[in-house]
Amino acid sequence: MDASAATIPVAPTQYKGRKIVAVIGIIVGLAGAVAFPVAFQVYAEAYVAGFQALVALFNLLEVIHRERCAREGRTPINHVMPLRVLGGTAFLAGLLGFIAMIAKAAEEKEQLTPDSHYLIAIWCFLLAKWGAITYMFTDKLERYDQDAARPLLDSEGRSVSAV
Repeated sequence: MDASAATIPVAPTQYKGRKIVAVIGIIVGLAGAVAFPVAFQVYAEAYVAGFQALVALFNLLEVIHRERCAREGRTPINHVMPLRVLGGTAFLAGLLGFIAMIAKAAEEKEQLTPDSHYLIAIWCFLLAKWGAITYMFTDKLERYDQDAARPLLDSEGRSVSAV
């Protein structure tokens, strides 16, 4: 057996749940990015919703990439670090935005209206959620990559690449 056959494809082929959640996140984010400027002429919510849709899109693209590589029996390109940075940035931006908007709305004693700070706080929370999901997804991907990088063993416990 040659050395290239000593590693297995990195990702499992079953990512159905993650794909469904990512598609829902993209649809919700795009709906917010379109609806707020058109219906209410407010743009801050649209920017945050668009960023949330973008983070969900990168999750979906990574899943599609890894599924394709697993089907074709090749090792996927490692996108763990860029996804981790994206997830961490989105989480921090969403969390800080959520805290700031809740504080501003409470300070001004606002009601829940289309142009209140409470509404943008909700979208910041969704952005923070997608950032956390992306960051946790990178941990799982890193474990898959580490497991796949280990050489397979034969029945006597020797590495297949050494045989």
